[in-house]
Amino acid sequence: MEVLVSRKLYVRLCYPRTPSVGRELSSAAPLFANPLGIGIGTPIVNPSVVVDSGMSVSEAGGQSVSSGSYGGGGASSPTAAWTRFRAQANMWMALAELFLAEGRLSEVAPCVEQATTLFPHAHQAFYLKGRLFMARAEKATDEATALKFRSEANASLLSALALCPSHTPSLFHLAKLYTSEGNTVMAELMYKELVRVDPLNCQWWQNLGCCLMRRGNAVQAMDCYAAASQLDRSTPLVPFASIPLAFPSSV
Repeated sequence: MEVLVSRKLYVRLCYPRTPSVGRELSSAAPLFANPLGIGIGTPIVNPSVVVDSGMSVSEAGGQSVSSGSYGGGGASSPTAAWTRFRAQANMWMALAELFLAEGRLSEVAPCVEQATTLFPHAHQAFYLKGRLFMARAEKATDEATALKFRSEANASLLSALALCPSHTPSLFHLAKLYTSEGNTVMAELMYKELVRVDPLNCQWWQNLGCCLMRRGNAVQAMDCYAAASQLDRSTPLVPFASIPLAFPSSV
């Protein structure tokens, strides 16, 4: 029933979808919930588990490592290098999210930079940079500085979406940024894109309804709230993406 309701509203509203009524939308994704977008989404890699993606580290945006860098040579060296670089980058990303959650902004940038050094083209790094600039804008004491930080946040989040157009945390925080600037038109577009990418998440329907209500579109907003209410029972409290996937190389 929930799926039929959401599909009907999707066609009717062109993409809409809002979060669940009664749920608070977290200001940040769960820790370790957003892998770097490199190969299989495995946040902190277990050193005992080797994930063979069939792709070299350099092809995924990481540093190029020669086969002898780990003293082993042979066919297993590229996989070992891949695993090590991904594990290190994900740990730096996790630390950055932790410091953001605790408001320790001065410690976020070094963590992101370390991860960026390992994987320069990881969309998660740009996303966290955007989050950092948004947090700095909120703490800015003058409007000129806040405007500069918001501009930097916008550029970073757009860079993340250029690398991964379906990255929902980037879409959500970009929508929040547009809302804070009073740009409800762009905010609505971001929420509609969230609905298109992840149409069974009640949170996006709820936020889209709020945005439509601010724009005076009460009828469509009520439809979004109805969809959010229907989907609230089936939307998981913790995203499935936060569950690490690890496959032994022998399988």
